[in-house]
Amino acid sequence: MTLSRLFATVTLRAGAPLLIVLASLAATHPAAAQSPAVDPVAAAMAALADDTRVTRSATLRDLGFDGPDVLAGMDARREIYLPVPAGIPIRDAALTFDARYMRAMEGSSTLLLSLDGYPVSVRSFSEATGDASARFGVDGAARRSGFLRLGVAWSSQVLEEACQDDRQTGNVLAIGPDTRLTYSFDGRAVGDIATAWSTLPARPVVLVAGRTLDAKSYDAAWRIGVALQRAGKPPRFAAFPATGDTVDLAEVAVPVTLREIPAYAALAGGGQHRLASDAEAGAMLTLAGTALSADVVVGDAAFASRVNTALDALAAEIATHAPAAAATFGNWRAGPGNSVVSGAAADSIRMAALGPVPVIVIAPEAGAQAAALFENLWHRIVLTRSIVARVVEPPMDDHVLTMASLGGVPGSINVLASGDWTATFGLGAIARAGRVPAHLDLDVAAAPGATITAPVASVFLNDVLLGAKMLTADGTPERISARIPSYALAANNVLRVTFQRQPAGVHCREIPQAYPAAVLPSSTVRLGPVPAGDDFVGMIARYAEGADVLVAPSALTDAVASLTRLVAIADATGIVPDRATLIIAEAGTAPATGRPFLALGVPVRGLESKVRGEAGRLVLTGRGNRSVVDISGLDRIGVLEVVRAGTSAGIAATMIGQDAPSFEAPLRLGIGDVAIVGPQGVLATLDSRARAQSAATQDPETSAWPAWLPADLRPVLPVETSAWLSSGWAVPIATLVILLFVLLIIRAALTRRRARSSGL
Repeated sequence: MTLSRLFATVTLRAGAPLLIVLASLAATHPAAAQSPAVDPVAAAMAALADDTRVTRSATLRDLGFDGPDVLAGMDARREIYLPVPAGIPIRDAALTFDARYMRAMEGSSTLLLSLDGYPVSVRSFSEATGDASARFGVDGAARRSGFLRLGVAWSSQVLEEACQDDRQTGNVLAIGPDTRLTYSFDGRAVGDIATAWSTLPARPVVLVAGRTLDAKSYDAAWRIGVALQRAGKPPRFAAFPATGDTVDLAEVAVPVTLREIPAYAALAGGGQHRLASDAEAGAMLTLAGTALSADVVVGDAAFASRVNTALDALAAEIATHAPAAAATFGNWRAGPGNSVVSGAAADSIRMAALGPVPVIVIAPEAGAQAAALFENLWHRIVLTRSIVARVVEPPMDDHVLTMASLGGVPGSINVLASGDWTATFGLGAIARAGRVPAHLDLDVAAAPGATITAPVASVFLNDVLLGAKMLTADGTPERISARIPSYALAANNVLRVTFQRQPAGVHCREIPQAYPAAVLPSSTVRLGPVPAGDDFVGMIARYAEGADVLVAPSALTDAVASLTRLVAIADATGIVPDRATLIIAEAGTAPATGRPFLALGVPVRGLESKVRGEAGRLVLTGRGNRSVVDISGLDRIGVLEVVRAGTSAGIAATMIGQDAPSFEAPLRLGIGDVAIVGPQGVLATLDSRARAQSAATQDPETSAWPAWLPADLRPVLPVETSAWLSSGWAVPIATLVILLFVLLIIRAALTRRRARSSGL
């Protein structure tokens, strides 16, 4: 093109948009006229492969807030930690704060919201009641801790001239459980297993090859499911959809251009859709928001075969209806977007991609190792994409645990009126050699405050008060020692230390200030003998050393539903997944077991049960084989019962009715040996044993000592001596030692008398 022609072209199109001008110039260029046009289907498919954005949404309800969190008083503060990907920038992040307030006193109240310590919203309220909700953006900075810290400060000005208790204000703020954080991130930024674990949503999806699984894949699935449950991420199990299955397409968006291909066109309708071909399943693999948008995959040979079959069928449709896009699809299939089926070691744990979503792929042989890895702190060091874990155990002493072993981080908190320090730990992860937590030595320190009233530190385990102490509060370490009763233990435990101070009021010559209090690293928990009671607490302790998990063969043919039940029950009863053995009972047989067991619908040999459940009828017998409960017409409930089979103790789970409960809420077993459970959790807990003294009132450490040992001497002696002292040989040996000591004294006296006689 000559310079004059170029000038004329630009002059004639001076009013046109720049994009049109450039397009016209490109069209007049000889080289551009000869270049082939880009196929729209290939372009849409390339754009789909390029879109690796992953969207997440988490509410306080997902994080375990069953109801509103209420702040009351003159100055109430709360910090809420919302999970985000560790070390990865986030995009399009927004926080929807759901709250309402009520006021009973004159004056004004203020609400200050902050993110990671930076104020983002402050408002004043003077009405009696109203909406305190707010929505604001969140910066996309990478947070190495893996949490976004939401700070809520609710303050009230009270128009009183007297110094009085601030709890009388009656001004409250209720933070709703629908408070929500939404964000997205680039899936390509997830480069290792540790980061992939931090990106898991509140309810991760565990994808398996199909509704029917082999024993190895089923074994791996339930183990990783329990690990997720105990990490605070209740799993949802899903099967790779087959032709004829119905899938939910409500959140699926299919590009218009791709609808030229029949598989994509069939998915564009949304709603409930029945798959008509393997190609449609292949199309689902390339789209976000489908039933195949998994987070954890049990990567067995059957799963790889299903993926390849679906993608082969989709490739055939693309070659027929959009041949120009076949190469683009082939490049995507060979790239990282389909790395879920790439070759790896048979016992590996690795990070891969299933379409646009990063996933953790667990080989069937690595189920136990994966469960142990993600239940302990070792997953933080896995900064690679693939590992083979052979032994995974928590770093701990056999008798003494530190706060770090319990999942707590020692440190300081500022306390104005009340402040909590917490540590969460699973009993199975710390119990060793028949020993469970029995004694707590908690070292704390507090700075002096403006009032003369000393602060109080109270220690709770699962909301059971273990001990309390009024602190000197001079900045020096102080120890709170407390025994841990067996009834305070649970499969999942929360150790909480509450510091309470008497704040100085405005009209008491001091402005209220927060002062630091700390839980020190020297705090420890000593292990003691396992309580021997045949109840849920006793079984939790027994399971810590290993167990047999017995399921019926029908569990493998209805894997998704049975896995959900097994994970809920195993988590509640304290089964340690990496120390348990899965046994698939043969149909029509009653297997025997020689160690603690959990039986789901399996008649263990020699089983002594007080529960019968058949055709919706529940029969529970008590003393003298007398019926305590006999009800028919029940449905969607189950019964967990502590039973004996020969010399072994265990828990038998029986489902009552035509439909088994779905266990929508976590199960929390209390004191007793029979629990009736339903979709909303534990409905009733019973203690069918007739005992003069309940094991719930006995301290596992105190009850381990013999009655003849003086109480004042017990704390002086090591706990390890209790078993020896309680044995049948303790009294005879002690008597012999005392007799020998008396004989030595007599002999010494006789020797001295002879010596005096000789001297005379």
